[in-house]
Amino acid sequence: SQAEVDAGLKRELALATINRASLWCFDMWGGVFKTPETMRLISKGKKIWDRFAHAPAKTRAEVALVVDPESTRYINDRNPLVAQIHQGTRNKLNRLGAPFEVFSFNDLPQTDLRQYRLFVFPALFELTPRKMDVLKNHVFKDKRSALFACAPGISQGRDLDKARVEDLVGVPFGTPGVSTTQRPDWTAIYVPKYDDISPQMLRRLATDAGVTLYCDEPTPVFANDRLVAVHVANGGLKSVTLPTDCRQVKELFTDRVSPVSNRRFSYDFTTPDTALFELIP
Repeated sequence: SQAEVDAGLKRELALATINRASLWCFDMWGGVFKTPETMRLISKGKKIWDRFAHAPAKTRAEVALVVDPESTRYINDRNPLVAQIHQGTRNKLNRLGAPFEVFSFNDLPQTDLRQYRLFVFPALFELTPRKMDVLKNHVFKDKRSALFACAPGISQGRDLDKARVEDLVGVPFGTPGVSTTQRPDWTAIYVPKYDDISPQMLRRLATDAGVTLYCDEPTPVFANDRLVAVHVANGGLKSVTLPTDCRQVKELFTDRVSPVSNRRFSYDFTTPDTALFELIP
């Protein structure tokens, strides 16, 4: 329907604008861009992108999904778990109700990580002494939380030993459910099965870690320090919580202005819908 096309296009335009990325529209099945309404939306989205995509901005993400290149070699690409590991975990984080960023493990020592409260490691199978030093120096500190799945640290680069999993997460390899172990300055969380990772579980862990959840329901949120986008399947009047206060927000596709009080504002979404808000000091 036109409403579904509008919501999907606004979602992708908002994601590209907030991440200051390029975007091109491909008429994959034919007829997607056939209506005047769609073309007016593309025109509006292009004007928004032109205004914001090249302006300095800082991500508001407090959750990091970390992919380790070396560990990916431990799973054959025909393994049935492959789709659940990185792509599946990312898709669940897409419904966190808060923004997140994706890092390579090798990015961690070179990145300012002070704003991140929850780190998600879906496949850190290889944990060498060098990698452990990176974690100790850049992640395991400041009361943060780190979620590990499957068999974290089972290899040090030479052989496999299940005892290493317990050394890292505090419970034996394969312990069912969600296990939480308090370390001196961080929290270790262990989930052996990818099926047990859900958007609801991630929302709970994020809240416990001090992450700001923008929405009261599991829905995609993208944000930097100037813009916030929220995508919903079902509309209605919804409350949005911001990590910092401002005077008001302006929805850029409709030009509707909403006041902000104590970091919260309300917006009446259609079904489905994507709203892109400019934060106005």
